[in-house]
Amino acid sequence: MVDSMSPEVPMQRYPGYPPPRRKRPPSIVKLALIATGAGVLTTAAFGRTVAAHPVLTALCLVLGLAAIIGCSYYLARLAERERHAIFEANSRLEVVDRMTGTQFEEHIAELLRRDGFTDVRVLGGAGDRGADITARDPDRKPVAVQCKRWSKPIGAPEVRNFIGALNATYDGHRGVFVASSGFTRQAAEEAALCGLLLVDRPHLARWLTGTPISLP
Repeated sequence: MVDSMSPEVPMQRYPGYPPPRRKRPPSIVKLALIATGAGVLTTAAFGRTVAAHPVLTALCLVLGLAAIIGCSYYLARLAERERHAIFEANSRLEVVDRMTGTQFEEHIAELLRRDGFTDVRVLGGAGDRGADITARDPDRKPVAVQCKRWSKPIGAPEVRNFIGALNATYDGHRGVFVASSGFTRQAAEEAALCGLLLVDRPHLARWLTGTPISLP
């Protein structure tokens, strides 16, 4: 269930959020192999010229490889800056309020990555088995996250369902329930009994602006 609390604030996207990942530039090892292959082909095709000017040929090959590596690094940095800019543009509650459920899940995954979580996977959909995101915290401990981009507070039944998923499917994972709205008193009581971390609207606002969540 979603709403449009702040229609005057457009969401920043490509279209689609998060920004599509660009194809990863080839690694230095691959580039070295490509350059080596090019050198072999050049030697075979222009054997006499290479033999007559070995130093010049080697210099050209080194410069060519350096140019390829430089371009690859530049493209990787450009893609990262572009992704970071889109992330920052969406790190406000009034923009979060305009996200779809799927966009909200992706944005929470980006917050986790920003704060040093690894192996972050957005599950979502009908096959998520009760959790929208799984990850490992900076200490490599497993975490399961439930996300709700709702306009009304989350009730005790939703919290109990997530606790059930943690016990049945995500055993050993610490649970985090993120809601763009908040939680009822009964939901908070249910979470406290099981050590479940609830991230309500004020907590989310602090998280968006750079304060990491504190896991129990």
